[in-house]
Amino acid sequence: MNTPSKASSRGRPPRSLLRLLPALALAVVLSVSACTDAAAPETAAPTGPLGHNDADVLFAQSMIPHHQRAVEMSDMILAKDGVSPDVADLAGEIKETQGTEMETLTVWLEARDQPAEATPDAETAQGKGLLSTSEGTALEAAQGAEASRIFLESMTTHHEAALDKYRLQVGSGQNEEVLTVAHSVYQDRFPRIERMNAMLAAL
Repeated sequence: MNTPSKASSRGRPPRSLLRLLPALALAVVLSVSACTDAAAPETAAPTGPLGHNDADVLFAQSMIPHHQRAVEMSDMILAKDGVSPDVADLAGEIKETQGTEMETLTVWLEARDQPAEATPDAETAQGKGLLSTSEGTALEAAQGAEASRIFLESMTTHHEAALDKYRLQVGSGQNEEVLTVAHSVYQDRFPRIERMNAMLAAL
């Protein structure tokens, strides 16, 4: 009976290992396939928050003229004599904040081939909080403390309307960019209303 020499069996894998090789190969293939499938969602096109709906468009379109009116009101008060430094600083802040938001929303609408000007629906949605003709005439004619009072009262109403728009957007909108603007509106306007109320009480 011939038995394999130690030299000839030294470089050959054991038969038990040879029988396991097909199963090991299959396990490796399945493992690679599983890893590939798990990674696939990371490269899939994002959906949901990056899309938009009618509420997003309406919010953006309605806020643009709303912001424009706030800038006009701020320009009126800044052009007057006898206005306190606190009121002038407030008007400057409003111009900067709302100008930036207006630019952001305009770019967002244009990128989606939506008109930046207010549509009839947007005009209805943004009507509350705009300075009325009589308030505009009164502010134009007033000076000093009286002009400050008209400005603060009108801008408080204007800011409260912006908070109403924020609540509508958070309840109905879906676009992440527009929701971010809406949240910034809340974070900016809510404390400013309290500040304006305190300024009014001090007049």
